[in-house]
Amino acid sequence: SGSESNDKNSTLSAKGLRDAVAKAYGDNYLPDQAMDAEMIESEFGLTKDMYDEIVAEAPIISFHPDRLVAVKAKKESEVKRALEDALTVMKEQQIQYPVNVAKVNAGKVLEKDGYYCFMILGQTDDTSENDDDAAKFAEKQIDIGVKAFDNYFA
Repeated sequence: SGSESNDKNSTLSAKGLRDAVAKAYGDNYLPDQAMDAEMIESEFGLTKDMYDEIVAEAPIISFHPDRLVAVKAKKESEVKRALEDALTVMKEQQIQYPVNVAKVNAGKVLEKDGYYCFMILGQTDDTSENDDDAAKFAEKQIDIGVKAFDNYFA
């Protein structure tokens, strides 16, 4: 019967998605402060008419570039474009500390069933000796979030 999938969809939420991703990172989940609607609009270009539910978090310590935005979209194409643009801007500005460049470059915008997730996440890399290692480290770290995202909808 098709009823199971409907039940599943009714239990999905941006908050639940955020919790699933945060849990996957454990102590390495660095965003520890909720962003309010104004911050969300200025940093990600998302206005209240574009979503039904949103959870956005950033670290209190501005040294960390980490961000998580989980959105239940009302206007999917607009949400997708806004998040992708925000990620592009962060990658291009690169006023990041060198240690954060790989992490920002590994950032992703994911989508599934009307939900969108912007993530720049992972453990702080204090081991890599060069850009190559840093990129690999950052990719492994973002994969934790990608898997958590996929599992949430599985």
